[in-house]
Amino acid sequence: LLSTTGCSMFSHLQTAFAPKAVITLVGGEDLNLVRGDARPVHVCLYLTAEQAWNPDFRTGQENCATPGADARIIASTHRIVSPGQVQRISMEVPKDKASWIVVDANFANRTSDYKPARVSIENKWWRGTSTVTATINLNGSTLVYSPKPVPATPKDSL
Repeated sequence: LLSTTGCSMFSHLQTAFAPKAVITLVGGEDLNLVRGDARPVHVCLYLTAEQAWNPDFRTGQENCATPGADARIIASTHRIVSPGQVQRISMEVPKDKASWIVVDANFANRTSDYKPARVSIENKWWRGTSTVTATINLNGSTLVYSPKPVPATPKDSL
């Protein structure tokens, strides 16, 4: 009787559990330079179940793709990141399959070898890990991924 009750309680907790990813965007002081002046940049975050998926973010495009526009996108959101600013974004992620968060920025001067940042959300929820954290540093016209979060500052926003 005790083991049946224990399994039943665990089953209930498992169905109510909503894993998430917390992505921290850090705008460098030299962010999105145009004629020597740092400027804000439009950043899109995509949750996808396809490891090799890449956004079609053309220079000058103001909107991010949405799940309705691309069936490979599970969810998407966007932010404007300014130089020296830190923003935290929380996204629910699937608990039943591996997924990736792809971070893309509409830099004014993209290099020819530019690639969006990609955060792997491995299916580890059964191990008790409920949140995946990652930091994306936006410096100049590049995105640099770090699996370690940065400390909160007063400029943070969710």
